[in-house]
Amino acid sequence: MSAASHIRIRFRLLLSAVALLLVPLHLHAVVFGSTSGDFASVESVSFGGTLPNLSASDWWYGCLPTSAGMMMAYYDTNGYKGFSYGNLVPGGTVGYSNVGAWPNGHLLRSVIASEGHQRDYYNAATYGYNTGGDYGFGYMEDNDDLASPTHTFDCLADFMGTSQDGYGIINGGTFVEFKDDGSRYYASAQINDGFSISGAAGLEAYVNFAGYGVASCFTQRSDIYLSSSTGGGFTFDDYAAEIAAGRPVIILYENPRIGGHAMLGVGVDEDAQLIEFLNTWDDELNTIAWDGDFYGLSLIGVIGMELATVPEPATTAAGLGVIVIAVAMYRRARRKTRNYRVAA
Repeated sequence: MSAASHIRIRFRLLLSAVALLLVPLHLHAVVFGSTSGDFASVESVSFGGTLPNLSASDWWYGCLPTSAGMMMAYYDTNGYKGFSYGNLVPGGTVGYSNVGAWPNGHLLRSVIASEGHQRDYYNAATYGYNTGGDYGFGYMEDNDDLASPTHTFDCLADFMGTSQDGYGIINGGTFVEFKDDGSRYYASAQINDGFSISGAAGLEAYVNFAGYGVASCFTQRSDIYLSSSTGGGFTFDDYAAEIAAGRPVIILYENPRIGGHAMLGVGVDEDAQLIEFLNTWDDELNTIAWDGDFYGLSLIGVIGMELATVPEPATTAAGLGVIVIAVAMYRRARRKTRNYRVAA
């Protein structure tokens, strides 16, 4: 695959009322900006067509693992096509609201970013759970990872590479890989291409770690992003079809002058072409038009996933076998991309 056939983006968000973090395409430089945003396009409203039994979390050491964690909680609670996936969030049932001070939402938050992840990759000097997401708590810092050996990977932020200095990702950041021709870029292909440290590849690796298979996991540019260039991409109809099939979708927003953010799409109003989503800031359901403006950001792509329809592992031994294989495969791929750098 040529260097021009994919784009790598880092998604992180500074949880300030007016400040967003920017990491430009193809660059590792960090640029800051501020905006008042177009607040009128986002509404806290609930309507029909929403997926059932949701779990909301505020920001927990990265907007992308937080969004993925809410996705895991949905499948853990509801299953998929009659199959159970009760080990995606082990330890009990996840409720709707997982916000505020620790230990609120401890089951879900441990799946998003565990104590081991925060200790090893997110500023050990400030060890402990916090939801500040701001300066003084390790946010956006780097060169603070502990020396190997680190903990055994056990959460989404681990497998996604979030906040890990070894890949040039500062605290709170996660890489996302896209094909710039608008086609779907499957996690398996990303790993084969040397991009195992990414949102989609890490999401699939976590599901494997939990003892389950993935039928497909992909990133794709939105038709909104591509409308002025190649055309194609993930459309509103594609999104509505995912929701109708019982599959939440991670939605990715970005502005080259401002920054990027990941959230979880959980509902749809097809007549009005609205997305209903959880924003990783609170436990409210929000709506936005498909082509709407989210505080100055526009929809640039998605991460979609379908679980493999297989029963939960019959025995602990069988489940551990799947876990060992998944971790071994991930770490082999992880070594492959240890020195990867984004082309300028």
